[in-house]
Order: sequence, then structure tokens, then C-alpha cells
Amino acid sequence: MRIPTCVLLLLAISPTLAVADIADGSKPVLPVWRVGLDGDFYPLSYRTSQGEPAGLAVDLIKAIAAREGFEPTFKIEPWYSLRQALEQGRIDM
Repeated sequence: MRIPTCVLLLLAISPTLAVADIADGSKPVLPVWRVGLDGDFYPLSYRTSQGEPAGLAVDLIKAIAAREGFEPTFKIEPWYSLRQALEQGRIDM
């Protein structure tokens, strides 16, 4: 099943995420994490009419990012290529 794998992956790595660094003492500089998603798995992940990623997985990742101190960048790829993208370093999770 795709849902538990995604959730387990997010839960497994969320405690290890870096805390925001302060570059000039005033504004935190958040690390950017490239997040791979299948853009054709409604309602978990899909593209809006403007081409933006949306869905429950996107909302969950944004909530984790806000809590753990990182900025997510979403990479939409076919489901079958996400593992390879992770292994090759094209995505971080």
C-alpha cells in the first residue's frame, strides 16, 4: 500500500531533520528538502488547475515542515520512479 509507506517514511525521518540556522541573527534560513510526490493519486497528491501540487500528502508535509523547520520543495514524478529518484539523490524524501 502506498499510504502507509509514505506516512512511515515521513515519521521516520522527521526527528532527524535539521533545525533552522540563523544567518544574520534576524531571519531563520530554513534548509530546503526536495519532496517527491506522485501527482496523479487523488486525494493524496495531485496537481491543481494551475499545476501546483496539492492534496493530503502535501498538507501533511507542509505541517511537518513548519514544525521541524524546513522548507519543502515538491517534485512531481511518476510513482514507479520515486524510489530511484531517492536513491540517486534527486529528492530527499
